[in-house]
Amino acid sequence: MEPLERLVYVSSAVQPVSDAQLLHLLERARLRNKRCHVTGLLLFDAGNFMQYIEGPRSGLSEVYGHIKQDPMHTGLIELCLERANHRAFSDWAMAARVFEPGGQVRNVASDADQCFNFNSLSAAHGSAGILLQGFWQRSQRLL
Repeated sequence: MEPLERLVYVSSAVQPVSDAQLLHLLERARLRNKRCHVTGLLLFDAGNFMQYIEGPRSGLSEVYGHIKQDPMHTGLIELCLERANHRAFSDWAMAARVFEPGGQVRNVASDADQCFNFNSLSAAHGSAGILLQGFWQRSQRLL
């Protein structure tokens, strides 16, 4: 079995993102992620994306190649690419959360029966987990 890796990146939307656009993005991502055995989480806050994806090196490379070419965002910065001993989000082909003004966190078509909160991020270890938790905490403070 191919070793697992995890990757975290940030980027900015090129224009305001509607729920319909975000749902379309998630539908495409889930299909590709399942095919490539990649799982993860997408956070969206005030026009900024942070995504954590994990999977076998070949699958992660294919998915990330598509992400880098997506015209929906710009200024992509890869923050972390590291080996993983296990998956943090093994049941999520791709879950997404949007930070709303007023302190609300809204699920956007999350995978069935998944409860998400800050404690869910504790499963994400290493540098990738620290980055994901930092984005979450920053977004909560700004709301």
